[in-house]
Amino acid sequence: VNLADLKLRSDTTVHQLGNAISRAALIARKAAFPITPRLTFAGKELLHSRTLEDAGLVDGARIEVDAYPAVVTASSDKVARVWNAETGECDKLLSGHGGALLSAAF
Repeated sequence: VNLADLKLRSDTTVHQLGNAISRAALIARKAAFPITPRLTFAGKELLHSRTLEDAGLVDGARIEVDAYPAVVTASSDKVARVWNAETGECDKLLSGHGGALLSAAF
């Protein structure tokens, strides 16, 4: 998958773009683990909830991708966590579950 060939609508979210990048890396076998891309444009990190249009991305825009391997964990505190496997830092908290989490997977 060549990311330059992706055809995305302006209402596509940054999160969806990140997922496409993650899939492309796995298909190309560039990542042994699932990756979490951190996307920046014009020196600012793009918020995952924004659309490409809201983020100011137009056809031909060049974004920077800092992709790192990620690990997900489950916990009895009702929160799943996504960890940066390179630094060991918790990158995301996935809360709102009704009970203890017994497993988690990408």
